[in-house]
Amino acid sequence: MSHRSARTGLLAASLVCLGLASGPALALNAVCEVLPTSDGFAALRAGAGGYILKDATKEEIRRAVQAVGHGEAIFGAAVAARVMAAFAQPRPASAPRPFPELTTREHDILALIARGWSNGRIADHLSLSGKTVSNYVSNILSKLQVTARAEAAERAREAGLGQES
Repeated sequence: MSHRSARTGLLAASLVCLGLASGPALALNAVCEVLPTSDGFAALRAGAGGYILKDATKEEIRRAVQAVGHGEAIFGAAVAARVMAAFAQPRPASAPRPFPELTTREHDILALIARGWSNGRIADHLSLSGKTVSNYVSNILSKLQVTARAEAAERAREAGLGQES
């Protein structure tokens, strides 16, 4: 597929998905006999209902156009194998969140403590009462098994929390 035709196909698929053009889109690689490249996958992400290669028979093309017209997804056999392989790749493991024993709110407050914020500033920022923030801070200290706010802040910074973003 030429760069120009790939971009034209991406534009067409995008317009269909945005409702700016009528009917569904089918990515047909009519120029070469290769499996989908980043442009082919981009067409699928943009909403193309399928992808077939240039060596597809007339019957396969007719069937693909009809299937996409009925809202079905269609892929040539080789394309389907590649798409399935792409989805079968294990996802990279994300780094575990530090201090998993904390709730999401406690985690957020600990990050602000690590930045050196006072309870009053945290309360204003999160639209909470000062008493509620104090309760959260007490729970954080207990869960982290530390006795002082400064100790919790130090542990949080060591774990990468409190970085300005």
